[in-house]
Amino acid sequence: MEIGKLEKSGLWLKTKKGLWWVDPLLEKSVDPGVAGLLFSSGELDASDVAYGKLIIRGPGDYEVGGVEVKGFSGGKGTLETIYRVRADSLGIVLANSFSDKWDDKRVEKLGSNDVLVLGVDKMTVKRCKEIVKKMGVNYLILWGESEALKKFADEFDLESLRQDKVKIEAESLPEGLEVVILNG
Repeated sequence: MEIGKLEKSGLWLKTKKGLWWVDPLLEKSVDPGVAGLLFSSGELDASDVAYGKLIIRGPGDYEVGGVEVKGFSGGKGTLETIYRVRADSLGIVLANSFSDKWDDKRVEKLGSNDVLVLGVDKMTVKRCKEIVKKMGVNYLILWGESEALKKFADEFDLESLRQDKVKIEAESLPEGLEVVILNG
């Protein structure tokens, strides 16, 4: 599996079963090779279906071509969704933030996962560390606006760990936590 940042906004997730876009800024047509689109906030509207691709927006259980996706509500009063994706023998959590409502019990509902892909624009470094500790993932992949990323890079001393994309294989997960910042 590979994970990278889209040109303008959002991420791409490439599995053996297909290419997914996560929170893309849709200004033009969607690449024909994209299997589906995941949106972590907002509500589905009529313009979403115009792209002719599978759109997943909001809590629920989905399976598309061997890729399992489960959406969890970001908390009462929010339209945020946190996704758990199962593909290529890996468990990946995709989140733009974790509100304080995500206590140990709610984090446990996400199950066992290998990778946390976290948007840092709405997160504090302290909250990020709390969630990573609770989840026990092997990879923490950070992305977001440059100012927020700089704050995290300074705190974690990560400037040398910036990458354009990350390739992850279930057979070669690191023993401890590996942190990567996606360039963007």
